[in-house]
Amino acid sequence: MKIKIYHASIFVLVILLFNACRKENQPVKPIPSTYFSAALQDNPAAFSNTKTITYININAGTNGWYLTQTPVNTWCVPDKNFGAGDYSLRVTINANTTGTDRTTQLVLTSTNKSLPPVTVSLTQSK
Repeated sequence: MKIKIYHASIFVLVILLFNACRKENQPVKPIPSTYFSAALQDNPAAFSNTKTITYININAGTNGWYLTQTPVNTWCVPDKNFGAGDYSLRVTINANTTGTDRTTQLVLTSTNKSLPPVTVSLTQSK
């Protein structure tokens, strides 16, 4: 009798083990988007010498994106350097106390390498 209970217990444990290891239905992997665009909300991209906040509207669909800045500086500060999907990127342009005009380029690149990067140029007057 004890052997039957023992074998029945082992059988139940084995069944539970196999059910626990079964893969659940996983979400479908997203299909990479075939488009990528970014546009500055303010046009033209020339700003006064006072502190200003502007936005770059990024349309990336299911793709991720990242930002690089040339030249690297501290006066043009995006709120994030990478993200995914559509996003309105906040960019803070600090006051210009240098006495000269300054320009920078923000290059937004999709994680879908078949899509070209988008360059946004920003100029701030003296």
